[in-house]
Amino acid sequence: MRFTDSFSSDAELPLVVDASRPLHPPSLERAILLTGATGFLGRHLLRELLATRAEPVICLVRASDAATARQRLLPLLSGSWPQRLEVVVGDLAQPQFGLSDLVYRWLLERIAWVVHAAADVNWVKGYRQLRTQNVLATAELIRFCLAAQAHSMLFVSTLAVCFARGVAGRIDEDSNLFNVIERMPLGYAQSKCVAEQLLRRAATVGLDVCIVRPGLLCGDTATGTANTQDVVAALLNRCTHLGLAPDVDWVFESIPVDYAARAICTLGQRQSAGLEVHHLRHPRPRHWRELMLWLHLAGYPMKLIAIQSWLQHAFAREAPAPRATPLLSYRRLFVSSVKADDAQTHPFEVYLSQGQAAICSARTDARLATYNLECPALDASMLHKQTAFFERTGVLPRRPQRPEAALSSVPYLPPGLVAQVEVALSTAARAGLVSSPWHWERLGLDTRDGLLSEAAMAAGHAPPYAGLVRWRVSHAALLDHPGCDLVTKLKAHDQVLIQALINMALMVDTPLGQAFQAQPEVLGMSDVHRREPALYRLAPAGARPYMAPCYGTLEPSEPSPGQAYWGLTLGYLPGRVGHCQRQGGWRWHSSDTLRVLEALGDLQASWLGCGMSQLASRARLCAPLTTIQAQSLGPAWQAMARFSAPIFAASGAPELPALHHHLLHTLPSWWRRYDALPLTLIHNDCNPRNLVLPDDPCARPCWLDWELATLGPAQQDSAELLCFVLPSEASDAWIAHALEVHRRALCAHSGQDISAQAWVAGFELALNRYLLQRLPLYALMGRFQSQAFLPALLSNWLRLKAWSSAIVAGLEGA
Repeated sequence: MRFTDSFSSDAELPLVVDASRPLHPPSLERAILLTGATGFLGRHLLRELLATRAEPVICLVRASDAATARQRLLPLLSGSWPQRLEVVVGDLAQPQFGLSDLVYRWLLERIAWVVHAAADVNWVKGYRQLRTQNVLATAELIRFCLAAQAHSMLFVSTLAVCFARGVAGRIDEDSNLFNVIERMPLGYAQSKCVAEQLLRRAATVGLDVCIVRPGLLCGDTATGTANTQDVVAALLNRCTHLGLAPDVDWVFESIPVDYAARAICTLGQRQSAGLEVHHLRHPRPRHWRELMLWLHLAGYPMKLIAIQSWLQHAFAREAPAPRATPLLSYRRLFVSSVKADDAQTHPFEVYLSQGQAAICSARTDARLATYNLECPALDASMLHKQTAFFERTGVLPRRPQRPEAALSSVPYLPPGLVAQVEVALSTAARAGLVSSPWHWERLGLDTRDGLLSEAAMAAGHAPPYAGLVRWRVSHAALLDHPGCDLVTKLKAHDQVLIQALINMALMVDTPLGQAFQAQPEVLGMSDVHRREPALYRLAPAGARPYMAPCYGTLEPSEPSPGQAYWGLTLGYLPGRVGHCQRQGGWRWHSSDTLRVLEALGDLQASWLGCGMSQLASRARLCAPLTTIQAQSLGPAWQAMARFSAPIFAASGAPELPALHHHLLHTLPSWWRRYDALPLTLIHNDCNPRNLVLPDDPCARPCWLDWELATLGPAQQDSAELLCFVLPSEASDAWIAHALEVHRRALCAHSGQDISAQAWVAGFELALNRYLLQRLPLYALMGRFQSQAFLPALLSNWLRLKAWSSAIVAGLEGA
């Protein structure tokens, strides 16, 4: 029999039984049958079922006796749960689970719902080795369900069935992958696919089937307790011992196991008869390189190297025994060679990002949203718990200098900042409320911690929570007051962020990292922890309508990293933050772009009346670079250009590296003109992610995140903004009109007169600086965290540069 015939014949295993379905005797309480309760996921499924369902849960367990099996499960339970737990010892793959006729009949009469989570989860064994536990056992359970009164099964499959070599197109919940089973690189995925096919047949003869395909599972959200025996643990173990990690494009979609159990049980609550299939993925996954950066900064030195070089190191002949190096037991997954499309590939390669992109989970996500189930973020707190657990259990080696950052799921709020906020709110309410407590309730915030903030926490040199948290603050005395929504920001020290960027560069490109070490000022990160609180305190009246209302700032005098906190509390602004983002970039309506450019001119004009030197000193602003200073940074900028060149070319801008090199070669001539442009305070991070547009078109836009603000020409902000949001259909006339809107607003509100010709010339120079200083950093960040907007950003830069250069050349020619 050929291998293909084995799949087909197994998918046709006899399912229909002769026995009529028994009726539940009135004396028997209906129950849930759970398989796999002793497994990593099964333990959490058991807890979830006992916590959310009223029925007893009967666990079918392989053990020497029921008492032994029960003792294995009791540590998982609390309260009255043990009273509703029953254990039956049996073997799923045996006829009638190896039970006597009496016990089997008793189960048939009791069970109302079957949750099948038992499986041999093995990424190396072949299909034939897994057939008994994963296929025959499922067939036996189907026969049980068809004979029982309850006609419903929840089956835990795997997202691995969606990965097959050479399969193109979208794979959604309705996709049946059985026709490409031979292209699946894992015997485990094949065994689950055959089991799914059996369930599809069963659904046609009356069994209600819910199949849930979860992705990789990470530790639970409370303690970080994870599976120390899976491939991820083995991979992390090997990488940390080697100090080397494969430089691969792998989106790490791991979902916390406690959330997975909750989602699986929720999806199993049927909304229709027949067959349902769900893809359980993380909506905000992390990249493999992000995880390696986290480990690197958390005390495990790591270098990203090409995959072939890493494989040679990871599976070297002189490697220790498999027990000492768990990854060696996964050798077949990483080293075996499979022919696909006239090329040799390794099995693991099908699971990289290209394969993940085809998988759709829209229907599942919509269903979970109706139950208000949100997947916990793989944030700094979660990564810290997971890392600490793996270190305690020996998966990761003990760190010689373990960071002392005490991360928790509840962000720390410095008392001084809380006191300022409560005084400000009390004053605003015009009531003497300071003497009695305000109530702080944490709310959700549609954001994710910045990569650099998380890196700072990994290094142990940041506040216990560096990032954003949304709060609703209310007071019992104000019964008719719904509360005030606020956002607190705590910041890491600038030196920590600078070191994080240096480490990022060293991990992927040693010369770039060394250039940053030699000239860190090229990063423009000096004093970023101080700058935003100071600017909110110093902002003139004309600028405040374009900034979030500030209820307090924290600016300690102690400057050392990790010894003090800088932060502020702002009013939460409803509206569209970075709105209209699509795959590949942002697409704004032209009216929104013009609205923001006009507001930008007004905002920048409000700072022109301030003494620039005094403002720079008090707000810790970086002084503009002179031509000599810019030239001195040449080595760092050259390293940035060399590193980003292949990334720019691969992002659809092959002509950009040559332009980049030309600007560096001619820097003295054009930087002198840039240095002579009129100065104001510029936001210097003026992109859609840092803008709030109120739904009311008459309301003013608001700029967030002023950490990088500095002195510079006003066109620097409009150059950056248009690089992000330039409409693809924008004509030359529209670009000219947009810049004119910005210029007129600045001139009208400041009283200064800048000619249209000088304005465009300054805009072109601002584009030059943007290419030198900012775009290569996006290329670096993109190695660790997806920057899907980069191709559109580069394309828009080229378009704006071509337009402005033509205008300037025409003026010079005239």
